[in-house]
This record gives sequence, C-alpha cells and structure tokens, in this order.
Amino acid sequence: MFLAAAHGDAAEVHRLLDAGVDPRGVRGLQCRSLLHVAHRIGDLALIRRLRAAGVDPLTPDSYGWSAVRAAETAGAPAPVIDALRTAAPND
Repeated sequence: MFLAAAHGDAAEVHRLLDAGVDPRGVRGLQCRSLLHVAHRIGDLALIRRLRAAGVDPLTPDSYGWSAVRAAETAGAPAPVIDALRTAAPND
C-alpha cells in the first residue's frame, strides 16, 4: 500500500482500503505514513479517507517531520496542505 501511494497510484490505495487494509499501521522508509506521501498523489478524497480512517497527519517520521511539513517542503498545492491540516470527521 505504501509503495502504491509513494508512486502516486491512488486507485490501488483506494482498492486496498476497500479490501479492508488498515492504513494506520502502514509505514515506509523513515517511518513515513501514507499521509507523508499523499501529496505525491494529490487526491483530496484519498487524503480525507485516510484521515477518517485514523491516519494522523501530525505523527512524525524518523526525522521528526509531520505529513503537513513534508507536503509543505515538497511544494504541494494549497488544497492538499489544507486537506492535511483540516480535522478529520473523527478528530
């Protein structure tokens, strides 16, 4: 799932979520969550879905960076950064 997200394959991430994969425990290199690489996809619905599933955009990676900081540093579009900052329905 992480590799699909890191490579920008939103359809595969959605498919895995539909199949019941819990995204909260999915980590990549440097302990990055799916939200740390979500800016590469730019799918706002996917970001909201991950947030609603409990993936925390403030959880730090091994460098201490949150998903919000990773997106800002990568120059992600404002709507992506806003989606990472906006509270999920369960927050």
